[in-house]
Amino acid sequence: MNVHSKKADSSDSDLVRLALAGVEKDRVGDVASNPAAAQLRDRGPCVLPAIEDVVGSVTASATSDDITSVRFHGLSSVLVSYFEIAKESAIERAAEFVKSLSPEAQHEALTAIWSIWLGRTRRERIPSTLLSSIEEIASAGTEVHNQQASSLLRTHTKYFGTR
Repeated sequence: MNVHSKKADSSDSDLVRLALAGVEKDRVGDVASNPAAAQLRDRGPCVLPAIEDVVGSVTASATSDDITSVRFHGLSSVLVSYFEIAKESAIERAAEFVKSLSPEAQHEALTAIWSIWLGRTRRERIPSTLLSSIEEIASAGTEVHNQQASSLLRTHTKYFGTR
């Protein structure tokens, strides 16, 4: 589901599908990497429509079991790549995208947001536009998603004060 009008490039869409499947995962010690997701990051903002289209469409009817299955093994990597790209120049787009996702995919998106802005090695203020979307998810989502979004908001407030 593309939240903007720009059409996704088919080669970008193919790369997103490859990254979602987690194909060609490399292992370095105990850390798995997803080379296709890294390639998405390298392509920059032009790949955002493809990520939105592919992730939105393939996860729209997915259950939580589907999301955690091999079919979507690379979803977290794709979403981390998405938010790393969007962080630089497309945060409003990212805020709309996260709201457009299914609740199951929102769970993974919130985890990616946590990783990008509040992870162990990062402590950065989440942009207000994205915080507003997280607040909407916290108030409208299922209990599990509400708890996850609320926890993210509480942690952000702990580090940075008021939203």
